[in-house]
Amino acid sequence: MAVEETRAAPTATVPAIADPAPLGLGAFALTTFLLSAKNAGWTDGGAAWLSYAFAYGGLVQLLAGMWEFRNRNVFGATAFSTYATPASGSASACTGCSSGRRAPTS
Repeated sequence: MAVEETRAAPTATVPAIADPAPLGLGAFALTTFLLSAKNAGWTDGGAAWLSYAFAYGGLVQLLAGMWEFRNRNVFGATAFSTYATPASGSASACTGCSSGRRAPTS
């Protein structure tokens, strides 16, 4: 009698990554604070918050959302990916703020 040995196929292990929630929450908080400071008139500058809204508020939050998908956290992925869109959208809608033009209102 022959003894058969069965081996399981090797599985690929995916290395763990850090929790992206603090990065996403920080991006949301900073962008919200800068936009609120501009709306409250606390700054006399033009659109200094605009680059933060593009880079940190929009792009970084989208990346944090995708990393949450990677961690299999559907709620965090949905929240961060959804909040990344208005941050980028409000920045792109107000590209004329520094030239004195107002953003279109509905």
